[in-house]
Amino acid sequence: MNNFFIKFLIATFLSTSLCCAAPRTERGYFVSPDGNDNNDGRSVESPWKSLEKVNASKFKPGDTIRFEGGRIFESNVLQYQSALLISDSGTPDSPIVYTSYGGLRATIKADSIGIMCSGKEYVEFRSINVSGSFNPFDQRNSTAYNNIGLWLINHNSVKKLRGIKIDSCKFSGLQTNAISVSPLNERSPEAGGYDGLEITNCRIDSIGHIGIIINWSASYLHSLSSFPVTNISIRNCEISRVTGFYNKFIPGSRRHDTYTGNGIFISHADSVLIERNLVYSCGGSGFDTIIGSGPSGIEAAASRRITCQYNEVYDIKASTGSDGHGIHFGDGVQNSTMQYNYSHDNDGPGFSFHCYGNSYPLANSNNVLRYSISARNGRKSVYNACEVLVSSFNPKTTDNISVYNNTIHSVRQNSIEMSVIEVERSATNISFRNNLIISDDPDVFIINIHPLQNPTSVVLQGNLYWSKNGSYKFREGNDTFYTYESWQGRTSRSVMCEVLNGKNSGVIEDPKISLPTNILNLNNSYELSSMTEFRIDASSVASGKGLNLKKLFGLDPGKNDFFGNSILEVDKFSIGANQSPAP
Repeated sequence: MNNFFIKFLIATFLSTSLCCAAPRTERGYFVSPDGNDNNDGRSVESPWKSLEKVNASKFKPGDTIRFEGGRIFESNVLQYQSALLISDSGTPDSPIVYTSYGGLRATIKADSIGIMCSGKEYVEFRSINVSGSFNPFDQRNSTAYNNIGLWLINHNSVKKLRGIKIDSCKFSGLQTNAISVSPLNERSPEAGGYDGLEITNCRIDSIGHIGIIINWSASYLHSLSSFPVTNISIRNCEISRVTGFYNKFIPGSRRHDTYTGNGIFISHADSVLIERNLVYSCGGSGFDTIIGSGPSGIEAAASRRITCQYNEVYDIKASTGSDGHGIHFGDGVQNSTMQYNYSHDNDGPGFSFHCYGNSYPLANSNNVLRYSISARNGRKSVYNACEVLVSSFNPKTTDNISVYNNTIHSVRQNSIEMSVIEVERSATNISFRNNLIISDDPDVFIINIHPLQNPTSVVLQGNLYWSKNGSYKFREGNDTFYTYESWQGRTSRSVMCEVLNGKNSGVIEDPKISLPTNILNLNNSYELSSMTEFRIDASSVASGKGLNLKKLFGLDPGKNDFFGNSILEVDKFSIGANQSPAP
């Protein structure tokens, strides 16, 4: 069945099943493999039996459909390639709810699409498993097809759909995506979107392409005057082993497309909260021999006002070449913030602001990275082996990026060229302030500023630099400097190296910080603030020696440091992500 015919059937189905608001009914339906479709389905004692019965039934606002927990539900007659087809909408006060009963989660078997919700709103999915048979670690003979856990589709060219909630669900063994949010036709010049979508407390594991993807019409790439997806939250989710799909070929090429394997990918969205998620062991396509780029743990593009906070991201793989980012703001992300995140032990950068497209019309601009920890990254990526990356292939540039009060610890794990902080290509108006920058290896560039394609302003002020063996390497353009003094003292440059009001603003001294001696996986975003590592005490040279960014530059430092200490009334700021009491 080709995609055009599928879309025609969906559109026909939608045109005949539009729902109007109805009074709250509080009806409940039960479904069990031991039931009978001739039952009324209104009690545990008289449940329906099949998904076919559910798909053929009409539901009203306020209805709850409960599947027996611990049991598997398969459909012998797929509706638009889906096992469970959502046919009705709820209302703001009376959503339609799909859930489990009996204490365990029910499982929807997804040989193609597990659940399709197209053109519907005020529908909630709670405590349901969606499981396929795809093995991401044995893909050699896999054929690409739509294998999605929960697919939210908006076919409407004007209206935004509201009231969709996905809570405490589990998705596994799916070739394409666990949760996919998209228009019916991605090439349509107009496409309705979603407002207020909530994805919370979900577990996603063993997926092929992407864990959670929100990806809208390409027509929005050129203006972003309006956003199809607004007020989205993704919170408290655990996403692992989204390996990437090995057989995702690049058209016209024999090479595999390894830009696959993201934990979370968001595009064309406005006002997004990505909070307290755990994303790990993604990318690599299940194999170490594939050549190409890679994914990111959390990535956003063509979006604005994203807040990405209190997340832990680690072990994101780039097959070889590049990428493997922990948290990445890409093409066209604007007015967004990364804060209070712990990104570590990834193949590529822990944090990055990087535009790919040479002809992309929008800049990556007005973004902030603050009070976060980046450690032990750059494990494998040849082109982006660093902790923090600011870069762009795009003439529109990566512009006005502020990186401040972060703790950045580089541990060399391979023989490739590495940097702690890297700035390259079309990057302009970039500032690094109050960061605690540490390297364990003398061959790692503390600062690596490549030859830049456009006239630029890169400012470094109030940072603390520490190389454990006392040897330093700084690069600016084609020149390498082996002491802080020679790097700072260069006069012909567009980079301001630790000078403020004509005086030195940088610090070269042991910060006496507690660092982990090995990989430190917390695996619980609520424990980030309780870490004993990456802290300084009042005796540290970093304590109380930071710049007051609000007074000096008008930068808003936020409400607290990485560890939850309030900085609202602080006058003497510390360097790094930990606001220790001043000496």
